[in-house]
Amino acid sequence: SNFGHDVIKDFVATGTTNHDVLQFSTTVFDSFASVLAHASQVGSDVVISSGSDTLTLKNTAVSSLDNRDFHFV
Repeated sequence: SNFGHDVIKDFVATGTTNHDVLQFSTTVFDSFASVLAHASQVGSDVVISSGSDTLTLKNTAVSSLDNRDFHFV
């Protein structure tokens, strides 16, 4: 919860050999579907928001995200 206003400039989505993984508390998002429900394409970036908190993945397409890009704890 309260992940703030973070920007990741070098996120590598699934599909490449070495991809990144974002971890969310299940109190914020409990599944890939819930992340997608809160994700939007803003220009060339993905913005994931919950309340007043936002996470921006620079130069990333929503369509490139995969359930393997996320871990829920």
